[in-house]
Amino acid sequence: MDLFQRLANPTGQLEVSQNKPPWSEASEWSFRLSLPDGGLVEDESEFLFEAPETNFEPTVEAHFIKGTTNWTTHFVGKYYIAFGQPRRYGWLRIESDLSQETIFLTYAINPSGSRNLEPAN
Repeated sequence: MDLFQRLANPTGQLEVSQNKPPWSEASEWSFRLSLPDGGLVEDESEFLFEAPETNFEPTVEAHFIKGTTNWTTHFVGKYYIAFGQPRRYGWLRIESDLSQETIFLTYAINPSGSRNLEPAN
């Protein structure tokens, strides 16, 4: 995914993959997000205002197995993101449902390179 052009592109910054069997017979499913030239940091707060300076992981994976405590058919996650040279910061929200082949991404990037992610007035 090319985050600047907002297009699916194999040379983009974000790599997204998923494994979703037919939902009616699924006993497990998973997805993976990668920013090879940066990383992601999960954040559970309501608003994402300032990206951290450190602790970015290049890959985030979620694996759900029926019968375990993390089993869900619908996942929503929020992450700070950092990538590129010069470094760019932003936030990304992923929503994925076992019953759909799609993954929904919502994100914003501060083009100035600042970690401040508050919307401009």
